[in-house]
Amino acid sequence: MNLTLNNLEATEKFANVLAEVCEPPLIIFLEGDLGVGKTTLVRAFLRAKGYEGKVKSPTYTLIETYELADQTVVHVDLYRITDPDEIEYLALREQFTATSITFIEWPHLAELFGIESNLNLSLRTTQEDARELTLNGDKNHLIFKKLCAL
Repeated sequence: MNLTLNNLEATEKFANVLAEVCEPPLIIFLEGDLGVGKTTLVRAFLRAKGYEGKVKSPTYTLIETYELADQTVVHVDLYRITDPDEIEYLALREQFTATSITFIEWPHLAELFGIESNLNLSLRTTQEDARELTLNGDKNHLIFKKLCAL
């Protein structure tokens, strides 16, 4: 499924819909070049879930965790990981709980360790400076079915 996000408002609208249909446990892979809007999407998702605090990119911290009333949103950025063994050092698997929704940027290293997503979101910049969002995932997963039904 492909969507065109022409501006920030369109990204926020998609994030609102995503927040409505997402229930933990859930792992979402985020792919796209630097600056394409991955953190912007996560920030809008968190706002839609009611989080009011600061939302920053986990580029240097690698993992940012946001506690909500009934769930935890984890935002992981593996861009700076140079060795797959660092995935184990991060204790990434421990982030996957029954009450967590985890976004993983640069997920190719996570895949090397057998971490699978329920939903893949891929962002790319178009020639018109919009964002094209491609959704892929387990066609039988409820979240993917809900998103495709929109």
